[in-house]
Amino acid sequence: VEERTRELENQANELLEINWRIEKEAEERLQAQAEAAHFGKLLNESAHEIYTFDAETLRFSNVNESAINNLGYSLDDLADMTPLDLKPEFDLESFEAVIEPLRTGEVPNLWFETVHRRYDGTHYPVVVSLQLTEVNGRRSFVAVLRDITERRNTEALIKASQARYQAAIELMPDAHVITDDQGRIQTFNNAAEEIFGYSRDEIIGQNIRVLMPGPHEGSEDPFTGRFGESIGGDATGARRYRGLWACRKDQSEFPISLLVQRFATDEGLFFSGIITDISKLQEVESRNRLLSAVVEQATDQIILLNADQTFEYVNPQVERDMGWRLEELRGKSSVDPDSRRPFAENYEAMYAALHADGIWKGQFRSKTRDGETVDLDVTASVLKNDERALTHYVIIGRNITNRLKLEDRLRRSQKLESIGQLAAGIAHEINTPAQYVGDNNRFLKESFDDIGTLLGRIDAMMDEDSDTIAKTELRKLLGDADAEYLQEEVPRAIDQSLDGIARISRIVRAMKEFSHPAEEKTATDLNRAIESTITVASNEWKYVADVRKDLDARLDPVPCLPGELNQVVLNMIVNAAHAIGDASEQNGNERGTISVSTKRLDEWAEIRIADTGTGMSEEVRQRIFDPFFTTKEVGKGTGQGLSIAHAIIVEKHGGTLDVESELGEGTCFTIRIPLVDPEETSAGTRPGQENAA
Repeated sequence: VEERTRELENQANELLEINWRIEKEAEERLQAQAEAAHFGKLLNESAHEIYTFDAETLRFSNVNESAINNLGYSLDDLADMTPLDLKPEFDLESFEAVIEPLRTGEVPNLWFETVHRRYDGTHYPVVVSLQLTEVNGRRSFVAVLRDITERRNTEALIKASQARYQAAIELMPDAHVITDDQGRIQTFNNAAEEIFGYSRDEIIGQNIRVLMPGPHEGSEDPFTGRFGESIGGDATGARRYRGLWACRKDQSEFPISLLVQRFATDEGLFFSGIITDISKLQEVESRNRLLSAVVEQATDQIILLNADQTFEYVNPQVERDMGWRLEELRGKSSVDPDSRRPFAENYEAMYAALHADGIWKGQFRSKTRDGETVDLDVTASVLKNDERALTHYVIIGRNITNRLKLEDRLRRSQKLESIGQLAAGIAHEINTPAQYVGDNNRFLKESFDDIGTLLGRIDAMMDEDSDTIAKTELRKLLGDADAEYLQEEVPRAIDQSLDGIARISRIVRAMKEFSHPAEEKTATDLNRAIESTITVASNEWKYVADVRKDLDARLDPVPCLPGELNQVVLNMIVNAAHAIGDASEQNGNERGTISVSTKRLDEWAEIRIADTGTGMSEEVRQRIFDPFFTTKEVGKGTGQGLSIAHAIIVEKHGGTLDVESELGEGTCFTIRIPLVDPEETSAGTRPGQENAA
């Protein structure tokens, strides 16, 4: 019984121990299951994609939620899939080659980047960590993947930023050099190569001192700028220096401006320098100083106006001519009535032309600070920015007051010279009728003596006592007095005398009209003025040519300066006579023809003066209106006649003066004068003139 009891007790103890072990194993199993469940939950909820797939079949055995969500496949779909279905760049052979080191145990794990393909066909980059494990005798691969799309995007952005930065550095017009803290050159951009003459291969790694001229070699850290004068820094710590010199590969030296900044990286301390070659800048500054001196010392007025027509700059000549200083004008309007300009329409025409064509040339008058009138020859233009927007007006004016006075004197002098040249002919024209008027008067005086004797004898006979007078004696008295001859010649002599007086009066009247002293434009009978001028010039043409006139009787009075216009017509007729005279000598003294015509052409009065003279070549025709140009022999022409004629017609009358000519075929001058005085309108420039003002 005792043995049986001890045996039962031993069995009970064994059962208790077994139960304890079972309970402990159950507890451990529950704990392991809890930990496994927790670990599985962590893996399932991980942000990374986690895959397990059979080492033999490669089929997925487990895939976490992140993988399912990112791929777009269901868990059932993935159960029938392998990694090859997600990796478009792999086939079975290439994939086996990748995982072979894991199968053989050569490496414990693999890291590589690849691309996964989603259910919708899109791709995304991943980095893969792959291991081979064995559980319960079953070998499986465990892959942990991280989506690196954002990293790739960031890398792309960084790469693009670096590319832009590098491109900006390479496209800089200035040299960009980076050195380490020992002065060794690390980077050298395109501009640096061009400026210094070194290639990158030659210069990278060399000390920055190689770019410094001789006196500065051997000094430490030339990028500190100790050889120049600092002209300030900024919030980044960069400092700029002037007064430095650099040295090219060919050892030529040149002035530079240097901007230096220190910066630190994980690799150490570096210096970034931007080097500007200022030799050209100094040349530009020197040129600008020269141009400034030219502008300041120019004898022409130079005015710069802002887009709103306010004064920005005037040179000293404006003060010398007009009395206004820059300080008084800057910011003020050029169209302000206080500027004392009396002819506003000229300004309006100028600005209208500038806005249309960008340039304007002409003349107008202005007032000095003291109120004196000044005549100006003006050229105006506009300045525009890169967007073609108007920013400034540039006005260059020349004071021509004295020149106009001299020209007026010259015109008067030429008129007197013309009259002087015509004086002999005019004297001859007057002398001929005056001579036969005198001869006729002497004849009348002698005839009156005979008539007086006859009348005295008849009176004596009447006093005799005889009541009758013998016919024979009367016939004898009439015969002695030549009464029949006197009856015929005395009326003729009187008529000739009256005609001579009329011719003298006509010449004097023509001279008076030709020399019309009017200073202001007056409505003039153009035909009568031309008739007078033809008469005055008759001694020049009557021996070599005939004058044919075709004057339009319907032509309205023309606003003009009669004396000035007469001078132009006289010049044309005299030139025509001379040309015909030269042609006559060449052609055997044949008489030529001068044709003068007038007519109205729209709003213009036209005068045409043509001749059958020698004509002119194209080269001569191009220069015919140039001052002092003449084809006549020395002493026979000053070269001023046609130049002054052009100025009178174009500048004073706002008209046109054209010439047509062919060598050996004659010449035709065409004058057109507006029937409405352009100075009485504010209209723009008329055809054939730059400005009517």
